[in-house]
Amino acid sequence: MAHLIEQSDIEDVIGVKKVVEHADDDGDEVADPNVIDKLLSKASSYARGALLPGFPSQELIDELVANDEAAKNDVVELAIGLLGKRREQLLGEDGASVYSKWFDPALKRLRAIGEAKRRSIGEKAQDVGQNQLLRAEARPTDRQLMFGSTENSRYPETGGY
Repeated sequence: MAHLIEQSDIEDVIGVKKVVEHADDDGDEVADPNVIDKLLSKASSYARGALLPGFPSQELIDELVANDEAAKNDVVELAIGLLGKRREQLLGEDGASVYSKWFDPALKRLRAIGEAKRRSIGEKAQDVGQNQLLRAEARPTDRQLMFGSTENSRYPETGGY
């Protein structure tokens, strides 16, 4: 499964040094590829889960994030929040890192898009379309009326009681 973001997206926000500081497990001063891959997978999974109610396929979600810088930035912030939790020695007394506070607001914004409480510019992309929760179907014209007309009805053509 493809990731919604790349390592360079995270490095653009917090810098290469901070990424290495949090993702270098073997001490070679390079972020470990397996750590970064897991991080990107986890952040992408959180984002897909949040967007799933309104965009029911992986392809739609991938296209949405690719066409919306704000949504992509939210995925980056999820990854940064997860990255901040990797080093116990860098956590504060409350168990949170400097980057932990980025995770919850980003997830909340993505859920709002998925639940159609917030719109995304990515919905204008040709292959994405409108959030599925906002779609409505036309009412059938040949519907049955619940109550039949009565002789005394003011509006006999609409049914009455």
